[in-house]
Amino acid sequence: MRFATIATLSFITAALGAPSAKRQEQLNGNVFFCTEKDFTGVCARTPPTDNGCKSLDDTFNKNISSFRIEPEGTFVCLLWSDANCQGSNPGGWIRAPVADLSTINFENTASSYQCKSA
Repeated sequence: MRFATIATLSFITAALGAPSAKRQEQLNGNVFFCTEKDFTGVCARTPPTDNGCKSLDDTFNKNISSFRIEPEGTFVCLLWSDANCQGSNPGGWIRAPVADLSTINFENTASSYQCKSA
């Protein structure tokens, strides 16, 4: 009887498992951002995750002047003024290339970004 109880509890524990975090799927494409307007200066291309947040490293933190989604239209992104997608944002999801972030009052302001499926 004791063996059956232990076996049953082991099965239930394995079936339930530990709580799991929502798995973030990588989006099809990249974000491309640069330290200068018109996609010049030091640039980076990175794959975002769906509804995931990415903080910018020291090279780009509060130091990007242009931002785009590649290929355009596959997903949308939101820039944030603070790390971990906190703080303020320019007021909407970016859908098209922004060659000059000063046009949306966000030049050298972004510290993180999040993207989601379009």
